[in-house]
Amino acid sequence: MAGHVFQANIVVHSVTLLGDEITGALRIEPTKVLNLGEPHSLGDKTREFTSWILSSPLDPEAPIDEHLTWLLDTIAPANERIRELALADTISARIQAAFRHTGQYPMTFLNDLLDKLARFPGHFWLTAYSEAETEPEE
Repeated sequence: MAGHVFQANIVVHSVTLLGDEITGALRIEPTKVLNLGEPHSLGDKTREFTSWILSSPLDPEAPIDEHLTWLLDTIAPANERIRELALADTISARIQAAFRHTGQYPMTFLNDLLDKLARFPGHFWLTAYSEAETEPEE
C-alpha cells in the first residue's frame, strides 16, 4: 500500500423511504442505494432499512479534508431538507470517513471545514486503521 487511503461517504438511512424518495427529497443523485425490503447480501435476510450513499469521487490518496470538503459542498444545498426529514424521524444521516495508514499521519481540520461539518445536520464518524510499519527490504 502506498501512502494513505481514505474513503468518505454521506449515508442516509430510512426505515420508511426508498432510495428514489430520498433522492427526490434531497435533489442529489447518490452513488449507491440499497433499498428497504431488498435481499441482503448476508444470506436470506431482507434489508430492514434503506441506505442512500453519496461517495467522494476523489482519489483515495487525496487528503481527508479534500474528501470531506467535496461531500459537504455537494450536500450543502440539501442540509435544510435533511434536517427536516431527521426531525420528523424519517431519516438519519451521517458522514463516515475511513482512514488507513502505516505509521503516523497528522490530520488537520481547518476552521472552514469544521464550519461546514457543524452545518451538516447529521453525525460525523471517523474510523482510523493503523497498519504496522514494515522495514524496507534490502
